[in-house]
Amino acid sequence: MLVLALSQVLIVSTDMETVDMTTKPIVFDGAEHREMTDVEFAQYEADQITNKAQVKAAADKAKAKQAVLDKLGLTADEVAALLS
Repeated sequence: MLVLALSQVLIVSTDMETVDMTTKPIVFDGAEHREMTDVEFAQYEADQITNKAQVKAAADKAKAKQAVLDKLGLTADEVAALLS
């Protein structure tokens, strides 16, 4: 069983086959399993875009930091020792 938590909404899927992306995810709201409403689905999609952007930003920041360290010829441990 796959369970993803989004705020206070749980997405539950027991079917491990290919999911038809034309339907909205199924949520469990504490009383019943139902398809996401349009508002919930819009928020879900916005959250997915935001999360991807945050992951990309973190990766870009790590690459930039490593590029600076490479130019200086220092390791992360050496920088930590210098700054402590």
